[in-house]
Amino acid sequence: MTEYLTYLIISEYDGEIENNKFSGLGKTKFYDGHEFTGVFVNGLMEGKGTFLWADGVKYTGDFKENKMSGFGEYFWWTSGCKYEGEVKNGLRHGYGTFFCKPMNTVYTGEWKNGKMNGYGKIIYDSNENCYFEGFWREGLKHGKGCMQYKSGNVYDGDWMNNEKHGIGKMIWSDRNEEYFGEWKEVDKFKVW
Repeated sequence: MTEYLTYLIISEYDGEIENNKFSGLGKTKFYDGHEFTGVFVNGLMEGKGTFLWADGVKYTGDFKENKMSGFGEYFWWTSGCKYEGEVKNGLRHGYGTFFCKPMNTVYTGEWKNGKMNGYGKIIYDSNENCYFEGFWREGLKHGKGCMQYKSGNVYDGDWMNNEKHGIGKMIWSDRNEEYFGEWKEVDKFKVW
């Protein structure tokens, strides 16, 4: 996405020009239907601005040398999802929150190159009965974490590539049972 913004062809520009370059506040329209409104420095999007894609996706926030970098908000109108937080080279990177109303899902935590990475909490329902809080790697549960299932069952322990793996404790509240010990490639029966 970052390289993409550099190569957009502008069809219209309304704004300030200095030394034959866009400079200061301006609004551009691109041949492919995208739009940018914000600050230009030496002909590049720099500082605060809003980029609107032709399909309705919208980014409002910081730009650095034609790249979405700093703090910003993404809005996906068609899906009803939103991200608010740190961005680097057009991707979620750093700390931020992703909301998706149609799926009642909210993730707040660390991101790296557009994926959940580091510590964070994802809530899977509006009542907050189903959630995972812990460590992520490349968008997968990985490391220490606690998963509370919709049934009320809870697993607290080690994860690897989205699977329970290592030492952990599972409490089946619906059966009044628990297990503490080692887990390897579990979740085969999906009984929680």
